[in-house]
Amino acid sequence: MASHRMDPPITLCLTLGLRPDHLRRTLESLTRHAGFSSVIGINAFGDAESSAVFRSFFANATLIVPGRRVRQHRAVDKMYSLVKTPYVFHCEDDWEFDRALCIKDCVAALESDPRISQICLRKVSDFNLSEQEMAQLQVTSHGRLSLARLDASEPIWHGFTFNPHIAALEQWRRMGGFWRFPTEWHVSRWMRRHGRHTVYCYPGSCHHIGADYSVAMTDLKDRIYKDLMRRFLAIDV
Repeated sequence: MASHRMDPPITLCLTLGLRPDHLRRTLESLTRHAGFSSVIGINAFGDAESSAVFRSFFANATLIVPGRRVRQHRAVDKMYSLVKTPYVFHCEDDWEFDRALCIKDCVAALESDPRISQICLRKVSDFNLSEQEMAQLQVTSHGRLSLARLDASEPIWHGFTFNPHIAALEQWRRMGGFWRFPTEWHVSRWMRRHGRHTVYCYPGSCHHIGADYSVAMTDLKDRIYKDLMRRFLAIDV
């Protein structure tokens, strides 16, 4: 596990739960390439296995285990409310990292352009982009970084994502938290409407390993079920 600290100070905020094997792969790879001033995790599902894996990497970190199921956006808000550093490295429990993260350079890029909502570490090659979308890819240099924009081909997405990224905590404060947005799509649309966009480190530092089991889809199915129950059965669920 990496023992160094990042400069500038940044907090790793990690959502986890129900996927201890994915979480172990995520943290084994992440800690080979990065260290953090502080670490906060939230296990919104409360399973002991995932909490134990988290503790095996970060024995002294803050781990939130709510007494009841908490949906993603409120879970993230809970973590961010405890952050004391100006920047957040947001991560989920189903990513594998294989390159250095260049956090200091990412923060400098964020500070230089207020239109950037976040810098995402996901590899562009991890997206299933069409030839037309690849032709619209915009890559620019910022110091030692190459940054890619994908928003030219998509009017709503690429304003925000919960994929691994670096962002200013102040942005979260100004938007009033994530709790008021039904889905990640709505957060992205809000960012785009306010003239902000995601940029991606190019070629990127991580790829998704959780396609076989999506906690987000589990949460979405639960939300759809409860909505149908309210609409058609008129009962309180």
